[in-house]
Parts: sequence; structure tokens; C-alpha cells
Amino acid sequence: MKIFGIGLSKTGTSSLTKALKILGYKNSIHNPSQWLSFRDPKGLTFDYSQLDDVDSATDIEIAYYYKQLDRRYPGSKFILTTRDVNGWLKSCENHFNDVLTSSEAEKQLHKALYGSSVFNRERFRSAYSNHVDDVLDYFRDRDSDLLVLPIGSDSKMTLLEDFLGIKGGSHAYPAANKAFPLPIWVKSRLRRFPLLMKLRNQFR
Repeated sequence: MKIFGIGLSKTGTSSLTKALKILGYKNSIHNPSQWLSFRDPKGLTFDYSQLDDVDSATDIEIAYYYKQLDRRYPGSKFILTTRDVNGWLKSCENHFNDVLTSSEAEKQLHKALYGSSVFNRERFRSAYSNHVDDVLDYFRDRDSDLLVLPIGSDSKMTLLEDFLGIKGGSHAYPAANKAFPLPIWVKSRLRRFPLLMKLRNQFR
């Protein structure tokens, strides 16, 4: 069984990845942009085969392709992380920068999902609502396949454990990206240098 985090960026996707690792899903990845490509006239493509041996994956690439992933990996579980939209918008405003985004594929993905590769309050607000509504509608008759996980909840780990059928857990839900909140262009560049990314993660 695979687990896919289909919340948008800045909805606690890094923390969800850490939580899944704590619960035993060790081969869990966050923000797999390295498997995303863009070429004219083909457009955006994602190499789904890279997920064949992965326990879980989270972030914007997974959020955008969640329906395709559902068809490719039947029986998977999906987790929609959510947050107060005004707090989300503020976080996004600090996060997105078109000029310094590292790849054309990432820019195109942002345009496809948010309507813009740079922060635009109204477009982002609409995109957030549309994504949540789309996910809820898609899974409307499949309650056992979808967990809506509000990142402001004090019971996140309990909700997650119950959804995954894990009993007797006593773990605290982790918090990621608080000590070193990096904009998207910095993280994109760090991913090019695995050793730097590993060192950064050791101090989070």
C-alpha cells in the first residue's frame, strides 16, 4: 500500500513526510521535482515509475497528479493536508519567486495548479479552494481512501495512525521547516547537491 500526500505546498507536507517515516514508512519522499519535466510540445510529464519502490510521496507534484496515481497504484491511501487559507496565502507569498525558480518544469507546474508561477493572491486563493473541492468530490464515495488532515489540529498523529490502521502509537507529530524556512528557489538548488540537503536535514 502506498501513501500519497496530496495537500498543496505550504500545508505541512514536509511534516507529513516526517510523520510517515516515524510510523515506519521509511522510504518516504517529499517534493519529487526531479522526476518532473517539461518539453514543448509535449508539455508537463512526470515519471511515475520512480514511485514504484517508494512507500509514500508528498507535495505539489503528487497533489497535481493524484488522480493518475490513484489509477496507477490501486489500493493506495491519500492524505489531504489543509490549513487556514489566509495563513496559507501569507506563507505562499513568502515562498514563491518566479525569477529564481530553478526549472521550467516547476514554473509550468505552478502555472497549471495555481494559475501563476509567481504569487497572485486571488489566483492562489481560488486554486486552493478548487483543489480541496476537487479532492473531496473525487473521493466522495471512498471515505476509507482519503484522510483530510488539518495542520492546525492537536490530534494529527492520532488521526494519521487511525487512518493507517496503526495502533498503540505514542509519537508526537513532527514540525518541519520552522527553524529554517527556505524559499522554493533555495530548496530547488539544494536538491541538486544531495550532501548539502542531507546536512540541512540533520539540523532541522
